[in-house]
Amino acid sequence: MKKISVALVFVLLVSVFLPAWPGFSIAQQPTQVVERLLMFDQPDAKNLAELKTETSLAQSAAISELEALSSSGEVLSYRPFWIQNCILVTGTQKAFSRLESLGSVKAVLPNTKIYLPHAWRSKAETDIEWNLKATHVPEAWAMSAKGDGVLVGVLDSGCDSTHPELAGKVQSFASFDSYGRKTSQTVASDSDGHGTSVCSVVCGETLGVAPKAKLIVGSVIPDGSGNISQILGGLQWITDPDDDPSTDDYPRVVNMSFGASGTMDYLKTAIKNLRKVGILPIASIGNDGEGSSSNPGNMPEVLSVGSVDYGLKASGFSGGAEVVWENEDDSLTLVKPDLCAPGENIRVATPRRTYDVADGTSFSSPHVAGICALLLEKRPDISPEDLTYLLIKTAVDLGRPGRDRRYGEGLVDARDSLSLALSMEPKTVSVTWPTGSALWGDINVTSGDRSYVVSREQAKSFTFLSRPGEETKIGAFGFESSPLVGNSVELKPLPEHSLDLTVHEEGTQNNLDSKVTLKDSPLPTFEAPDGTLKLALPEGEHEFVATSFGHASRSFRIKLSSDLSASMPLEKAKIAFIDTRKPVWGVSPEPIRGKLKPALDSTGLPYFIWSTLQGNVTAKQLGAFQYVVWNSGGSLSAKDVGILGGYMDMGGKLVLTSDFYGASFIGQTDSTVFLDSYFGCRPSDEGGAALTHWDGKTYKSLALGNPSAYFSTSNLVPMSEKAKILLSYAGTSPKKYAGLKVSTLKNQGIILGFTFPNVASEEDRGWLLKLCIDNFENTLSWKADIKTGDGKLPSGNITIGGETIDFIGGSIFVPHLPLVATKIEISSFGYKKVVLEDRPENLPSQIMLESAPLSGVSFESSSNGYLIFNDKNVEPIKFPAKGELRLPEGKYRIVAVSRGKEPVEVDITVPGKVALNMRQSQKAAVIFEEADDVKLTLSEIGIPYKTIQQPTAADIVSSGLIIWNHPEKISSSQMEMIGNVKTALLCGAGAIIAGPELCRAFGEPVQIDSATSPVYASMGENELQGILVSTSKSMRNYSISIPVISGGDVLARFIGQGASIIKQGNLIACSFGFQDVDLANVKAELIRRLAMVLGFGEGRLLPGQIILPSKAVNTKSVEISGFAPPASKTLITIDGVEKIVDLDPEGFFSFWASLVEGKHECVLVSKSNGLLARSAPHTVTIDTTPPSIVIYSPKGGKTPSLEIEVLANVRSASKVLIDGKPARVEGTLLRATVPSGSGSILISCEDEAGNRSEARANYIPSPELFADAQKSGSFFEIGQLGCANILKNENGQFYPQESLTRGKMAVWVVLLLGLDPKPGKSTYEDVPKNSPEEPFIGALVQHGTLSGKGKFYPASACTRELLVQVLSNGLRLGKKADKMPFSDIKQDNVYSQAILKCIFAGIIDPAEKRLFSSGKFGLGQKLSREQACIMLYNALVYRARGEQ
Repeated sequence: MKKISVALVFVLLVSVFLPAWPGFSIAQQPTQVVERLLMFDQPDAKNLAELKTETSLAQSAAISELEALSSSGEVLSYRPFWIQNCILVTGTQKAFSRLESLGSVKAVLPNTKIYLPHAWRSKAETDIEWNLKATHVPEAWAMSAKGDGVLVGVLDSGCDSTHPELAGKVQSFASFDSYGRKTSQTVASDSDGHGTSVCSVVCGETLGVAPKAKLIVGSVIPDGSGNISQILGGLQWITDPDDDPSTDDYPRVVNMSFGASGTMDYLKTAIKNLRKVGILPIASIGNDGEGSSSNPGNMPEVLSVGSVDYGLKASGFSGGAEVVWENEDDSLTLVKPDLCAPGENIRVATPRRTYDVADGTSFSSPHVAGICALLLEKRPDISPEDLTYLLIKTAVDLGRPGRDRRYGEGLVDARDSLSLALSMEPKTVSVTWPTGSALWGDINVTSGDRSYVVSREQAKSFTFLSRPGEETKIGAFGFESSPLVGNSVELKPLPEHSLDLTVHEEGTQNNLDSKVTLKDSPLPTFEAPDGTLKLALPEGEHEFVATSFGHASRSFRIKLSSDLSASMPLEKAKIAFIDTRKPVWGVSPEPIRGKLKPALDSTGLPYFIWSTLQGNVTAKQLGAFQYVVWNSGGSLSAKDVGILGGYMDMGGKLVLTSDFYGASFIGQTDSTVFLDSYFGCRPSDEGGAALTHWDGKTYKSLALGNPSAYFSTSNLVPMSEKAKILLSYAGTSPKKYAGLKVSTLKNQGIILGFTFPNVASEEDRGWLLKLCIDNFENTLSWKADIKTGDGKLPSGNITIGGETIDFIGGSIFVPHLPLVATKIEISSFGYKKVVLEDRPENLPSQIMLESAPLSGVSFESSSNGYLIFNDKNVEPIKFPAKGELRLPEGKYRIVAVSRGKEPVEVDITVPGKVALNMRQSQKAAVIFEEADDVKLTLSEIGIPYKTIQQPTAADIVSSGLIIWNHPEKISSSQMEMIGNVKTALLCGAGAIIAGPELCRAFGEPVQIDSATSPVYASMGENELQGILVSTSKSMRNYSISIPVISGGDVLARFIGQGASIIKQGNLIACSFGFQDVDLANVKAELIRRLAMVLGFGEGRLLPGQIILPSKAVNTKSVEISGFAPPASKTLITIDGVEKIVDLDPEGFFSFWASLVEGKHECVLVSKSNGLLARSAPHTVTIDTTPPSIVIYSPKGGKTPSLEIEVLANVRSASKVLIDGKPARVEGTLLRATVPSGSGSILISCEDEAGNRSEARANYIPSPELFADAQKSGSFFEIGQLGCANILKNENGQFYPQESLTRGKMAVWVVLLLGLDPKPGKSTYEDVPKNSPEEPFIGALVQHGTLSGKGKFYPASACTRELLVQVLSNGLRLGKKADKMPFSDIKQDNVYSQAILKCIFAGIIDPAEKRLFSSGKFGLGQKLSREQACIMLYNALVYRARGEQ
């Protein structure tokens, strides 16, 4: 199978910010338009007609809303599907917000883009029929079974129906656009080749398993790429090709050689509907090797196929795995694939009548589809279940005995499965039941070793295979199981009794809002909001499962023989397992319930499993659980962090697991800050196990275990007082398991660098979970209010057993205190220390702090400034240059800072004296992090700077200004830097910060409302004007007008949607990153003026910029526009000639100039206040010459029935269309395939300047032409040369096998070269003047291609080397290949140089099997007419490329 890689496509919406200048209106912001699938519940339809009706009803409310949104312009288009009950919608985010609120819409998923890479091509030499022999296909043919009258479906990239292997076999064809709609194309084609190869394995004339079968082909991955809606469109069409449910025109088997990893929710119901109709879906298992599987091949309803090689060994690339499929309360584990078939060295057909040898499970599954066609020819009425039974029952067991994930049930066998089918007879049965008796679900049929599920609609008449004398039993829920006598049976109903159920919390009489499921029954899950249910059920033993949020689910077996009342007590859960993984691009997370239940059972504690897909949880809800296991597929969202932080703050005990707690957390503000705050660790970029602990200086990895051990428990190796290693595993990436435990006064938690489903064995999962639970410590929480005599709410810290935690606002809460007497010290600046020692349950709930005595400290300093204390709970205190400051008595280690002065670190004693020598520092802005664009900007505008990797508050105050541009999310170390910046601001320093995440993490005074805009703040009277962030090249989108602020502290200006600059005190915050400002000089002017606002100098004058024209123009009168520094004197030089330009108040200019054809260099020179700035040169190109078009094919010639390849040379064209559709150009070569039949093609070209040209290519469709070449392996080349008017009609025949004469060779080469043949120019002795070939031979002599000396022998056969030499001479080939690939051509051979030149030009391909074999050129061998066409066609392509 060709692996479809799901391509994640990200759409970046860049808001355009426009200034509010007088006379200008703000342009409307661009709106993001996306494509999504609205998913609905699948109706329980009885048949195809009802399925269409029910899905239409289910979608009706959404379609009414879509119509309304279409009228308002919010929805551009939509397309409903009934095969999956979904609607594809293209619209705005606003539209989807409304649609998601509809009760009928269950999910909104992206329309995933998929790609189909080229198949592997095998080079191994094997018997080309080995695959058919290995599966005993010839023996099945000998039993008169070749698939005659059977229709097989193929959904793939298409099919080349003109290939000799597939001619006349495609009964129906449809292609689907990106919206899943049928296109107008009805002629089967294949632009990728994969589908053609797959079809040839199914029913190729000489290659296929079922050569008499017919095909219905859907092109759902055209050109190698498509999306989910195309696959849905193909599945829907193939289920009902004529859109009439009353006709049975669908195929009985459908092959799908594509897939994607995981569980694809999009296709789940669609595949089930195929089976309901009676279609057996067959799919390849995938090419990612053992342990992998792809969807739809891994689905229960799909027959999946793996690959074996020539020696019947499993192919290394072939997938196979244990796959878990889950319902709400149970799970189903499957071993996939189901079967295997040859998948290496498979000879296949490829487009353009060629052949190849391919590898992949893509070519294994069509073997099985072909064998199904053989079976259906002999047993046309059998069901998909019988087809599956016949194939699996007769499969040849390979590998380990029994079913395994390398071979499935074994190698498919055509002969034995057909023999088994012929030994059984179809049996048609009718089932009835008494009138008035309810049949709730399906009918169960058991016959011998086979079981069937029959719907009530099929009960009137259904057919299955049966052996003579075999017992068949038929029953249903609520009915007795009765033996079949004859061909009909009436079901006997069981007696019915009343059952009253009550669900309540164990040990109490509190009824629970619950759900009750009756297992193994067709009845729906019953909801019991008040905990009570009254049911009427058939007699017998029933198993019920009761669930309620926060309680352990429980099974109850109840034997019902009379009316009965029963209670169902549920135990309150101590463990909550919360699974927050979500579908990614439509692929569901790996099922977890089936894997987790045994692990949770092993803890011996009642547990509760919840997926956030069922609904969100709150911290308050989690607070009811003693332990929470939080399982995530990626990083934590801000919402997750709030929930988990709230739970841990309440004293909860958390196990946090994820696949990606390493890599995906890098730069993610919320998750990294959470990990650092609660666990004392930070993620690195090395993946899940690379969780690291930061000890203040270095990172330490957790992957410390023994590489040979699966898990290696350590003795809680201390990493710090907070974080410790719980377990580690240094296995092979990516599954490096690591666990970190934190046990502190505030938190108890364990973080694991993997998800539980990724732990391979059930035993290890149980051991791991129990290890986590057992390692939590028994503690109690303590809460107290702190009071003071002065009425203030103090902040400070609490020291307990060497660990210190902070408290603020006069309130203490310690979530985890050990159950022993503990010494506690409470400290707060300005108050006396309090010491307590007792067990947690005896500690006081209120504590009074006494004020500490104050004394004076006299200062002698060169300037006033601020004291920064080591205690972060103490804000900086301002000190005088000369004078006294009163402080609490004691000793302190402080840093004295003053803006523009070097910081001084000093110890002070209160009372006492302090003498400070505050020396002047260099006035240079601090740059934090490597920000080359900001550095370059500061250099350009003349502001000195210095880079400090981790600047302290003192560093920032000393410099006076920090500039911090951060485009990414914020890490925990950067959160520390935010604290340093805030401290520096309190000490009088200035700060410019830029970036939405940085502003959001900064908090006060930058106000955040992430729901609508990255940054919010109050509006002030003084405003920054015209700050623009845009990728648009429109001149008016760039302007700078930032006045120096005079008066007022708060400054904010919203430009466009969400962009703002906020000034509060010495802080300026930009809600956008500087990297988002496109033009370098606009960015420089912005930073310069912001720095001026904060007191950093004038800098230098910035150069202007010419914006338009941004590309070549096709008029000699051209508008030139741009901008320069406002109020400057600016002139422009055009090719050295100066002209003064008039600037408007914002610095913009525009004028018209008359210029001649060609390129012109323009430069702006600006002067202001003695400063000079010169812009970078800007080239203006005047181009009025249209692109050239030279058509090489078609040129009016006749062409047989095949696709037409357009060959043309186009120069100077930026856009090329063929019949109005975009065409691809390689260099100057236009090469595109178009359907045959129209007789005329229009080529249109346009260059960058807008010049246009057109040329029409004509040809004559002649289906009868070259009829004898229809089966030639070179028919494609023959047809294209005919279309190019190089091959002429010779009585409608071509004679492909005949030798090419030297005279005919001269005719074809002259027509190829476009020479003008004139009579009488040949100088060869043996070429008669009246010969029809003489003008052509003479033209080659005149051209210098032939010598014209001696004899030419026009009637003799042309050899390979002669044609090569003539083409080399005629095309004037110069460059040659480096190495001779042919073993029979020596270096000194007279033809070696011509051969090397033709190889380099692509005229000869040494790997071309139609010309060469065994690595030899074939010197002296005669050249057949069809072989010559291969070289001539390549030479035609070379000419069209324009390289000669």
